[in-house]
Amino acid sequence: FAFLTLTVITFLWGMSFTSLVNPGFWQTLSVFFFCAAMLYGVKYCMTEYTYTLTDKEFVIIKTVGQKNTKVCHLDAEMYTAVYDKNEWLLHKKSRQITSVYNYNASHSPEKYYVIVFELDSKKSAVMFEGTEEMKKAFSDIILARQENQ
Repeated sequence: FAFLTLTVITFLWGMSFTSLVNPGFWQTLSVFFFCAAMLYGVKYCMTEYTYTLTDKEFVIIKTVGQKNTKVCHLDAEMYTAVYDKNEWLLHKKSRQITSVYNYNASHSPEKYYVIVFELDSKKSAVMFEGTEEMKKAFSDIILARQENQ
């Protein structure tokens, strides 16, 4: 990724010395490409997420370099549903979700899960790259809570 980015930026910078188009066009294009590449690199190449699920809470820790930041904390009472990728895409038009938070570590993962939660009578969702065991655990927690009510 870094080599490809450096190659493209070098090419764009070199094009600014030609008379094909205004040099400012190539310089502006190289700055935009550099910014987009940095955002993509930090978000998907340098960021790791740690997902922790207990009976009482679900926590996501984001790690960039040596810095750890808690980006999500959901209490078990907030969960309303859990979906895998196919179920999530299937019900895309019929759901009433106000916000979707994407905590996937890769740009387009093959497998991800979505936990829907309710906060202040509004439904939101968190996308994460978990395991089938985590989905089953979420389902068990939701089912146990519904049975106790």
